[in-house]
Amino acid sequence: MKKLAVISIIFCCAVSLNYNCQAQDIPLNPPAQKLGDPANPAQKEVKVFTFVEQMPQFPGGDAALSKFVNDNMHYPEAAKANGTEGTVYVQFIVEPTGEIKYIKILKDPGSGCGEEAVRLVKLMPKWIPGKQNGNLVAVEYNLPIKFVISKG
Repeated sequence: MKKLAVISIIFCCAVSLNYNCQAQDIPLNPPAQKLGDPANPAQKEVKVFTFVEQMPQFPGGDAALSKFVNDNMHYPEAAKANGTEGTVYVQFIVEPTGEIKYIKILKDPGSGCGEEAVRLVKLMPKWIPGKQNGNLVAVEYNLPIKFVISKG
């Protein structure tokens, strides 16, 4: 069976690196944002980090994540019909338990690509959670998923 789309994934975190910075400019304990469920005031606030000593990881690593996306992606029919290509940037939180929560689209080329990227993220198994100072923590993660229609 021929694949109609070539799918590639680029991995990144929510922090850009500045290669010209001095060592003292890099905080040892990066600031964390607080996340809580406003619908459940009894729930305690959780610190969410954007960069940690050990970033969260898909089980099996980057190669396993690429295989998962290739095996499970369905190129949207509207995107094929319109010739829509581009990168969807999906942001989510990897909880200390490895669960994925708070999925949102940061950038979407349209024609159903964003919805397909969110569907893929929801299908993912639990991740290996991130660590900071030896503790499992919640980490914000950005995942770009590229949609490209195969030629021929």
